[in-house]
Amino acid sequence: MQRLGLQLVVACAIASVAADPAVRAAEQPSRIFRGLFGPDPDAAVTSHPVVELRVATYEARGQTQRRAGEGVDESTQDDEFYSGVTTGVSYRRKARTALLTGSVGNALRVYPLGGVTVAEHSGYGGIEVRPNRRTTVRGAGGVLYTPLHQVLGLAVPTDGGGGGGGDASLPTNASTTYSGGLSVARQIGRRGVLTVGGDGRTTQFAGRDAGTTAQQAGATYTYDMGKGFGLRVGDGVRVLRAGTAPPIVAQDTALGIDVNRALTESRRTTVTVTTGSSIASSETGRRLIATGAATLLHRVGRSWQASASIERGLQVADLLPEPFVANNASFTVGGFLSRRASLRVRGVYGFGDFDLDGSASPYRSYLAEGRAGIALGRHVQLYIEHLYYQHRFPEALLLPADVPHRRVQHGTRFGLDIWATLMGRS
Repeated sequence: MQRLGLQLVVACAIASVAADPAVRAAEQPSRIFRGLFGPDPDAAVTSHPVVELRVATYEARGQTQRRAGEGVDESTQDDEFYSGVTTGVSYRRKARTALLTGSVGNALRVYPLGGVTVAEHSGYGGIEVRPNRRTTVRGAGGVLYTPLHQVLGLAVPTDGGGGGGGDASLPTNASTTYSGGLSVARQIGRRGVLTVGGDGRTTQFAGRDAGTTAQQAGATYTYDMGKGFGLRVGDGVRVLRAGTAPPIVAQDTALGIDVNRALTESRRTTVTVTTGSSIASSETGRRLIATGAATLLHRVGRSWQASASIERGLQVADLLPEPFVANNASFTVGGFLSRRASLRVRGVYGFGDFDLDGSASPYRSYLAEGRAGIALGRHVQLYIEHLYYQHRFPEALLLPADVPHRRVQHGTRFGLDIWATLMGRS
C-alpha cells in the first residue's frame, strides 16, 4: 500500500508492455507456496468480488548518522525503538469485458517521545476495459497523503510487512499527491500494437507554495518481428516542474529494437531491453539525453529468482528543486529457504546530474535491504528486515532546509504480517 501514487504513474507509463503475458510471467516471482506469504498474485480473477484485508504490525529501530550541517531527523530515535501498524483493504472484480480494482490504506507510527504520528493515507482505483478483441482501455487514479518522503523516489517492494522503505524517508511538511492516467492499446494486424495515452502526477506540500508536477502524453507503435524482437516507434511530450524552478519540456522519442526473449532453451534466463531519447528544453537551451532500460532475469530451481536491471531517464522527485538525469542499477535475489521460510536481498545504486549535461552537479545514492519471513500459518507471517540508505548531493544544489545534502540511515524492523479474505475466494 506504500507510495501508490508513484506506482500508478509508472504502471500507466508501461501499460502497453504490461499487456504482454510473457512480460508479466517474467516479472512475477515463483509462488509455489501460495497463501503462506500473503495473497497470491497469480490467483485467477473471478467474476465474484474479492475483498482482502492486510494488516502489518512492527517494532523498529531507526538511526541516522548525523554530521555537521545535516540537520536533525525527528523520525528516528537513536538507541530507541518505535512501533507502527499499516492496514489496507483491496478490491477486485472481473466483469465480462472489464476488470475493476481498488484499495485504501493507512499507516501509523508511535514514537516514545513524539506519540502517535500518521505516516500515510492512500486510495487507488483502476479499470481495464476490453470493448473488443483488439482494443484495451486502461484508466486509474490515486491519492496519497504523507509527511514522509523518499528523496529520490526509490521504488519499495510492496509484499507486505512494515515496509523498510519508510526508514529511507525524510520527515518534512505533509503533502498530498494526486495521480491519474488513461491509455488505449489497439492491435493493428497480426503483429502490431498501437498505444496512445497520458498520465500525470502533482504533489502539494502543506505550508509551501511550490510542489512537484509531472505530466506526459504520447503514442507508441510496436511491431513484433518474432523471436523476442520488436520494432518500436513512438513520440511523446512531458512537462516537468520541481519546486520554484522553471518547467522543463521534454520530447521523448522511441526509435529502436526492443528485446524480450529467453536466452536459454529452458527459458530460465530472459532479457528485456528498451531504448529511446529525450530532448529537454528549458531556459538554458536544449539538450539531448539518451534513455533506456535493460533487465536480466534468471530463475534458480523452482522457487528462487535473481534479477539485475539498469535504467536511465529524465526525472523529477519530491523535495528536489529541479529535474535531473537519473541512472539506476539494481539487483534482487529472492526465494524460499523451505516451505515456510522466505528470503529476499536487494541493492540499488543511483547516480546522475542536475545540470542535465552530466558535467557539473552530480549526485550519488545507495540502498541495500534484506528481508526474511517465516509463515506461522496460512494467514500470518513473522518477518524481519533491515535497510541501509545513503545519498550525497552537491553542495551548490539549493535544497529545502529540512533536506540534508548528505545523509546515512539504517533501520531494522520485525513484526507480524496478517492477511485475510473478507469476501470471495482468492
